Amino acid sequence: MHLAISVRPLFPEAIAAWTHGPVVPELYEYYQKYGNGAIPCPTEIDFTRYDEETRSLLDEVYSVFGQFSAWKLRNMTQAESPWQAALSTRSLITHRSMKDYFKTQLNYEAEAV
Repeated sequence: MHLAISVRPLFPEAIAAWTHGPVVPELYEYYQKYGNGAIPCPTEIDFTRYDEETRSLLDEVYSVFGQFSAWKLRNMTQAESPWQAALSTRSLITHRSMKDYFKTQLNYEAEAV
């Protein structure tokens, strides 16, 4: 969603299309020790390292998507064209494909209001 409203990515790492959904491989490697268990919540997060626009976006994403289970999120991402296209060609999910897809989603939501 961030790329649909901003010219720069939220983070520099590549996003891969894996069987169960989009994955940032570096994050997967770091958190794989938890397996399918819960990842503990950090005790401290320095939100001052993010600008106000980014903090607002993160709050909104958590507000909307924080309620869903891992399987629900998996199913949602598998229904999205950036993941589908990258998986079918075994390539990375490009910033361009995400930007284009989420712009259409924002337009759809705006028309529904």
